[in-house]
Amino acid sequence: MPDSIDQLAPALERNFARWQMGTNYTWTIESRVEREFVGRVALSPHIDVSNVLDIGFWIHPTQQRRGYACESAKALLRFGFDVLGADAVVSAAARFNVASCGVLEKIGMRRVGETEQGFQRQGVWIAVYDYAIAREEYYASNCT
Repeated sequence: MPDSIDQLAPALERNFARWQMGTNYTWTIESRVEREFVGRVALSPHIDVSNVLDIGFWIHPTQQRRGYACESAKALLRFGFDVLGADAVVSAAARFNVASCGVLEKIGMRRVGETEQGFQRQGVWIAVYDYAIAREEYYASNCT
């Protein structure tokens, strides 16, 4: 964690520039009452498919299991479809990460596949479950 707001300035400037270019939309989550740092969430254009967004979230371990991920991920879906006009939103979660898979399913995303080499962590490939929700599914669901 940074010791001061000044240490955050370069990252915030990068995030703001990416937001203006439409290449990434990142938010910091804080608790409502204590205003403590909770985590980060982001939407970014999918690499391979136009008008499809990738959703990602990270919640600090001390703040997990309080509903922040689900609340934030719902807001990201709403922003992606209502503001950015995405045709679909996708995500991936490590197969061992039951909590993240649960969040994605709870917000209405469905598992659409698996990728054996989803991402690397310390030089080791991590298998992921792939999730998606199309615009029509989102608006037809109770998740809005």
